[in-house]
Amino acid sequence: MAEEQEKRETEGQDVPVKVQEQAEPQAELAKKWREIRRELRAKVDEAKDTMADHLLATAEQIRKQAMETGDDEVIRQASQMARSLEKAAVYLDSRTLEQIGEDATQVVRQNPWESILAAFGIGVFIGLLLRRR
Repeated sequence: MAEEQEKRETEGQDVPVKVQEQAEPQAELAKKWREIRRELRAKVDEAKDTMADHLLATAEQIRKQAMETGDDEVIRQASQMARSLEKAAVYLDSRTLEQIGEDATQVVRQNPWESILAAFGIGVFIGLLLRRR
């Protein structure tokens, strides 16, 4: 009887140790996952800022080259295109990733067929690019 009680006490003491041993790798994994998410978010934010800067620089180049032509119609069309690029840059600068995701979801819900066609077109384009390699 004493052996059985001692065995239960010993097993009971092992349970917290085993739980702790199992919890430590899970805690470490969760910590690494948070770190990866933080790094990924920083890189995506950096890419978003870089894209906005490139859009503004492209708009400026379009205007500059259109002015060099001296053609009023080219200048008008180029100004329209440059304004659209600047609006896109402002949009990227003024929105968080979550807001951009919500906006994209809203557009897809409002235009489901157009979204499917756009996704299909992008998929075909990527497929053609990958096939050439």
